[in-house]
Amino acid sequence: MHTALIRPHRTFIQMPTWSGVSYRVRSTVFQFLTQAMPIFLVICLIAGLMDVLE
Repeated sequence: MHTALIRPHRTFIQMPTWSGVSYRVRSTVFQFLTQAMPIFLVICLIAGLMDVLE
């Protein structure tokens, strides 16, 4: 007889560590700087050029 059918699996919840939070924050900021920031800067550059040439 399987006990999984009788007793559902419970997830284990624990407090996050500062090193884990720091790792997640650094990786998110790095991803933002490498993906979104260049696109934002190009949009600003194009808008600035359009404003100057108008």
